[in-house]
Amino acid sequence: MSEPSLKALASHRRVKLGTLVAEFATPGIGHILKSAGCDFVFFDMEHSGFSLETLKSAIRYFEAADLPVMVRVPSQDYHFLARAMDMGAEGLIAPMVSSVEQARHIIKSMKYHPAGARGVALQIAHDRYRPGSVANKFEAANKRSTFICLIET
Repeated sequence: MSEPSLKALASHRRVKLGTLVAEFATPGIGHILKSAGCDFVFFDMEHSGFSLETLKSAIRYFEAADLPVMVRVPSQDYHFLARAMDMGAEGLIAPMVSSVEQARHIIKSMKYHPAGARGVALQIAHDRYRPGSVANKFEAANKRSTFICLIET
């Protein structure tokens, strides 16, 4: 079975259903949402009390149900951008983007070389703990990742 991805979902012309998770992150949440017909999840760290540790567990819950995850990070700080990706998010939703420079900073923080400057983190959650060549892992991670900027100002 191939792993679901946001980019694969976007390549098919059909309605996709997703939901914003901002309140509950219980172990069954992924399967509950999948049973309800969801194709993907937006996990909100900006307007919730969710910590990075909660995010790490929640992404595993969604993966268990084959639901790709985008994370709405609480800020544009590298710490949140890179860590959300390291934990297995397929993409980021960044709040309060008000310039091209900010958007470039976010992309640089979430992508590996040559597309960005994200610190190297291999054989962890984002690549399912699998071995492999660094170049192939960088290429796969960069190709798979998605970015949505929220222009709110």
